Amino acid sequence: MPKKILDSLIGIQMSRTMLSMKRYLIAEFEASQSPLSFEDWMNLLPLVENGSMSHRDLAHVLGKDKTTISRLVSQWIEKGYVKTEHDTEDQRIKHLTLSKEGKKLHNSLNSVVQKADRGFLKGLEQSEFDLFKKVLTKIQGSLETKKIPSATH
Repeated sequence: MPKKILDSLIGIQMSRTMLSMKRYLIAEFEASQSPLSFEDWMNLLPLVENGSMSHRDLAHVLGKDKTTISRLVSQWIEKGYVKTEHDTEDQRIKHLTLSKEGKKLHNSLNSVVQKADRGFLKGLEQSEFDLFKKVLTKIQGSLETKKIPSATH
């Protein structure tokens, strides 16, 4: 496809933007010399927001398969970021929670993400940002009505 057509496709534009933002954040995390990578910071967000989740729920939220989640969780446990507890009603189910060290480390990097966010939005008026959020919300709503296959199945 010619470049002009690619540039007119919203999915391509969003993909390119997200990739650039992700690369920037990865570099900022590396510069902070944190033992927690940007990828791990992102993958731990559901635990920060929900407090406790099963492996299955985390896999669903992150859109990752069970094998990938098991590998991530094993690494996080080894590094001391998360701990697991068996469900009181069903011992087969393990719930994940952030450890004190995991919470402390995750929270310590919030400023890195917030600083990057301010940089991403530099030059935008508040009204432009509000419109941008509104458009993104509409696109997300439109996608929620589609039958998008899950990576967890």
